[in-house]
Amino acid sequence: MNTETKGWRVVTSPDESNGGRVWVIFNDEKHYLTDFRALDDWGVTDWTVEELSLEELGQYAVAASIGRRIVRRDDIETLWDARSYFLNGRLRGSGVEFGAAVNPSPVPPDCTVRYADKFTQEFGCNTGYSGVFVPVTYQTDFESMAGIDNESLDFILASHVIEHTTNPLLAIKNAWEKLKPGGVFFMAVPHRDHTFDCKRTVTELQHLVLDYEKPCRERNLLHIADYIENTTSLNCTITPHLTAYLNGDEPDVHWHVFNEDNFAKMVDWFGDNIYHWSYSQVESRIPFPGSNEFYFLAVK
Repeated sequence: MNTETKGWRVVTSPDESNGGRVWVIFNDEKHYLTDFRALDDWGVTDWTVEELSLEELGQYAVAASIGRRIVRRDDIETLWDARSYFLNGRLRGSGVEFGAAVNPSPVPPDCTVRYADKFTQEFGCNTGYSGVFVPVTYQTDFESMAGIDNESLDFILASHVIEHTTNPLLAIKNAWEKLKPGGVFFMAVPHRDHTFDCKRTVTELQHLVLDYEKPCRERNLLHIADYIENTTSLNCTITPHLTAYLNGDEPDVHWHVFNEDNFAKMVDWFGDNIYHWSYSQVESRIPFPGSNEFYFLAVK
């Protein structure tokens, strides 16, 4: 099937603000193309890349990325591939992705994805990210998922988001409630050993449970101090950040630190004490260049 009969246009913009990205346009949306080989995977042949002005490109809203269909683990080369591999054949219908920012996850073209973030799109454009931000349908955090009805979603996606929550178990609980029976929950989680958190200690299960059962802003001060003292991403003093937090500011930090082992313990505790997934797995980091995450996949 060629691009004309499929209704897809492969486009780019020479403007440096586009950052060299190539897009696929269909259904009046533009989808970031993560790999040209993905076009063959989705039945698009005899394509050419059109050049549009940045103004023309801006008329289309950003939607889910178009990635390769990865069936074999050995074919994984990038983070996009790894996420596609775990989601292959699992997604259908409509869902929500949290914290996509400028890098929405690749999903099947016939799925509908809306985006949620605690920050507005306008705020995101001023954070130094390079790229085009997804439109935010739900301005809400990952813990509360405010504005999303229970049992309304076929899937929930979140990559490098759970570590930004002060109450991860509450986030997982709300994800379970928002999903329809049979709904899919997928997370890519930054691995402690392969990010700027490498000097920090993984968060103990007891602490994660305490954050769920007895959330406490004062206890969160320890996370802020640990983050500032022990990550390689910051070079600043602690006191102003602690004072700002006590005055109601919500810093965007890695509140918790994970590897496969402590994450699996949290998932087991969730199943024993809150809700039971019909299926769940914690998948280890896959060692390819640039790999810094492991994976959680669950079905309600």
